[in-house]
Amino acid sequence: NCDECANYWSGDNCDQCGPRFAGANCDQCDAHFAGANCDECADPSCLELDFVALSGGAFSMGGLAGQNHTLPAHQVNVPDFEILRGEVTVSQYRQCVAAGVCSAPPSGGQFNWNAPGRENHPINGVSWVQARQFATWAGARLLTEAEWEFAARSRGEDILFPWGNELPDCDRTHNYTCDGLSTTPICTHPDGHSAQGVCDLGGNAWEWVLDSYHRTYENAPADGSAWCQEADCLGADSNRVWKGGDYLSSLERMRSSARGYYGPTVHFTWMGFRIAR
Repeated sequence: NCDECANYWSGDNCDQCGPRFAGANCDQCDAHFAGANCDECADPSCLELDFVALSGGAFSMGGLAGQNHTLPAHQVNVPDFEILRGEVTVSQYRQCVAAGVCSAPPSGGQFNWNAPGRENHPINGVSWVQARQFATWAGARLLTEAEWEFAARSRGEDILFPWGNELPDCDRTHNYTCDGLSTTPICTHPDGHSAQGVCDLGGNAWEWVLDSYHRTYENAPADGSAWCQEADCLGADSNRVWKGGDYLSSLERMRSSARGYYGPTVHFTWMGFRIAR
């Protein structure tokens, strides 16, 4: 009876190695896992990442009245891409740290790292540099600003928020009007999902994107690519854009066209990210 098999054995006669285990005596970790119980990712193939495929299209980006840094509104043609359904979680980021690729973010206070019960919350306190390291390790990348806004407007619809034009409330999103001065587990506000089922594009945590910050959209690319001061977008010398609002955001800052910036090495409790490919 395999109910009595040790964790590292399986099969009808308990004579096969269980998941994550290998070796003649099934006492070694499979190549993809590490740790005392072989329950840590040694490479990204064991990550559970839920991507949503988005067909590309043309849309009008930016254009918030009175917000010069979102002007001028401009047409962008975004290619097909895949976006992570939710923000990267503490549990997912932990695998990159265990693999020795990512560095640990700050902990304590409202940081989710090492906080009990927050493994399925967005990883917060990560810098843009750390977010990019995770994305590369996971075989993905950060979204471009154009891709992010296209997704947050349900594939570029003429709407203010991922769900439409109704103002945010606590059924749709987690913001400063809701209970709790911290994040919530990802994807727990289904009324606020985009039409394609992407979660938390308004509220919970601001999200780093790949682009450098520019004061306006004058001369911004029209093909959905990242707009960076460095040719490869990988330097850490320019301020980087964030999108999406967080658990402390005013309702106005949760509009899909809203944007802001920080330096690429800062660590704030309201900053998270998601990835694309």
